[in-house]
Amino acid sequence: MNIGFERQLLKGGVLSADYIRNVSLHFPLTIDVNHVGDSRYLNLAAANNAIANTLTACGVASIDAAIAACPGLHPASGGNPAGPANINDFAGFGLDSGYAYFGGAPVEVATGGALTPDTGAAFAGINPLMGVGDFEQPIGRSVYNALQTSFKQRVTSPFRGVSALDLTVSYTLSRFEGNGGNDQNFSALAWDNANPTAFFGPTSLDRTHAFKFGATFDVAHRGPRFSVIGNFGSPHPALMQLLTQSGNAYPGTGEIFRTDVTGDGSVQDLFNPNGGPGRPGQLGHSISPGNLNAAVTQWNNTVAGTLTPAGQALVTAGLFTTGELQSLQAVKPWVAPPPAGAEGAGFFKEVSTVLSWPIKVRENLIIEPSMGAFNVFNFHNFDIPQPLMSDQTSGPFTAGTYGSAGSVTGTGSGSLNSRESLRTGTGSGVFSNGAPRQVEFGLKINF
Repeated sequence: MNIGFERQLLKGGVLSADYIRNVSLHFPLTIDVNHVGDSRYLNLAAANNAIANTLTACGVASIDAAIAACPGLHPASGGNPAGPANINDFAGFGLDSGYAYFGGAPVEVATGGALTPDTGAAFAGINPLMGVGDFEQPIGRSVYNALQTSFKQRVTSPFRGVSALDLTVSYTLSRFEGNGGNDQNFSALAWDNANPTAFFGPTSLDRTHAFKFGATFDVAHRGPRFSVIGNFGSPHPALMQLLTQSGNAYPGTGEIFRTDVTGDGSVQDLFNPNGGPGRPGQLGHSISPGNLNAAVTQWNNTVAGTLTPAGQALVTAGLFTTGELQSLQAVKPWVAPPPAGAEGAGFFKEVSTVLSWPIKVRENLIIEPSMGAFNVFNFHNFDIPQPLMSDQTSGPFTAGTYGSAGSVTGTGSGSLNSRESLRTGTGSGVFSNGAPRQVEFGLKINF
């Protein structure tokens, strides 16, 4: 939908302003239709079997005894007593998502048919014999709303030595929101397999403010031509996700008890200071680098250390108590606080120029040598920080104990290396938008 006006303000000068609304429907979202790892599909027989096998391996008779000491899996060494069990020990025997326990494969494929569904993963989905069923479903939706304004001016002989001038100046105020969070054209993953369209927010292509200008000067008659174009924009938003122990987006051992906030079986869920489902594109919109520390503090004070839906399912089934799961470190993680002067993505700044000289050899032959400079002022541009919040590899998971910071919470203005790690580079080695200055020489023949 497009509605606007256009008006000539002066000779050769036209102002236009348009409101644009573009709704994209039915782009594909990838969903596990078998809901492997979903907290709603707890297999009690498989869970009890996993617990029994873990206790046997520990060499103890109860969960509380395993929490006190698990000599079979964590033997005494160097004069230290036997260590306690943790949730990863139970998950290693099947108290976990089928994705983590079997790599997403069906029970029969993963075990050669040796196990029944009741002795497989405790959270194996609707049908344990099926495994992960990722399908692309045409249910995605995105909305682009924008106020686009521009002024275009064509002037003949604007001043001495210049025979013609073309000028364009534009400003756009916009918002681009969708389900996927990232590029919707490349099979975006649903944030929640159980409720895939519930997560709607700014995408990685959203930019609130964009200002551009372009001018072309024709110097004298049949002289050189000089063009300049500038592009400036406010920062893109960034996702904020909880980082898994393994550091990747796949459900590692026991991860559904730490970073599966929605309970759908997927991990690295979106961060929300209040503990509920997060929203795509928070960093740079509802959460700024300036109030990131307050958001992390709120999470650590009110959410960290509580149970995920998978953990709550074990409590509801009477298999564990809340205290036992907390002792086993089966809780939402504490997030490392950001450094002073935390950094986000920067404003985009780029000015490029081209100097060319059309040389007319004859009526049907023009040779035009040129030299172009991209990002001629060598502005520094800083990419979107990676969306990860914390790395809880050091454990134990207790208040005030953090692993290494994630990239969102580890980038500060006081650290040159941290800031420079976000700087836009040359990409493939040819050119990347906003990369350091590059010069190009060209020769065009028109005939």
